[in-house]
Amino acid sequence: MFIIKINGTELCFSTKEFIAMTDLASDFVSDPSIPNRLIEMYFGKMNNVPKLDFLNKFKEVNYFEPEDRFNIDVVYFITTFLTGSKASKTTVF
Repeated sequence: MFIIKINGTELCFSTKEFIAMTDLASDFVSDPSIPNRLIEMYFGKMNNVPKLDFLNKFKEVNYFEPEDRFNIDVVYFITTFLTGSKASKTTVF
């Protein structure tokens, strides 16, 4: 969960808000026993995608299918700008 305090108010950004914003309800799941289409399609059978692997694939031109690019862009924005964690020590999905 990402929490930021602005003008004395805490703003929370969790999986629930992420799904609501990106309409990834059918693709993004937090239960590792349920297959995740985006992970399987672009990263194989990984349970967690290392942030560094995600960022490297994001840089490849036309790597992601056009219908997935918006959702992938949102993941990129969140993992790069909102969380700001080190790529070598973090997972994305």
